[in-house]
Amino acid sequence: MRAPWWMAVLAACGGGAVGDLEPEDVSALPEGDAVGTAASGSYELELYTTACVGRCPVIRTGLGAVSLCDVGELDFPEVDVTQTDGHLDMITYGLFPDRLEGGLHADASFVVGGWGTRYGATVVVRADGTLAGETITGTAEARQYGSYDGTDFDCTTVYELGGERTGPVD
Repeated sequence: MRAPWWMAVLAACGGGAVGDLEPEDVSALPEGDAVGTAASGSYELELYTTACVGRCPVIRTGLGAVSLCDVGELDFPEVDVTQTDGHLDMITYGLFPDRLEGGLHADASFVVGGWGTRYGATVVVRADGTLAGETITGTAEARQYGSYDGTDFDCTTVYELGGERTGPVD
């Protein structure tokens, strides 16, 4: 059984070593120096899982077994991006957390992050890359840690991400 979307989160490699993300690492990411709203729009992403780091057990639930991380998994979430000069908001659909914030720079590079708690887990996400023209590319890191029904976990999923603009923000 595939992990539920709340476990498949958008995030990026940044800060310390892979697996070290904490809520304070993504709580106040700085704005960038971009100007305008050109990056705003709806995007369909492709998230490819490249690595699993830490304790990533299969968790038994009432619905069956759930794997926290699967190298080679491919997901296609939708994201609404709103640029307000150097400030970047991303609203994700089907992912957790569902809002990432950060900055966009004049060279089209971005850094966004967010965190939340759900189902006994803390989930911390950070993504960085390039948002230029009609495309988005980058890397992401998502750390989920906690306990579910007596099973402890501290699992970081590393992603490659890419995507295309599909239209204006709804």
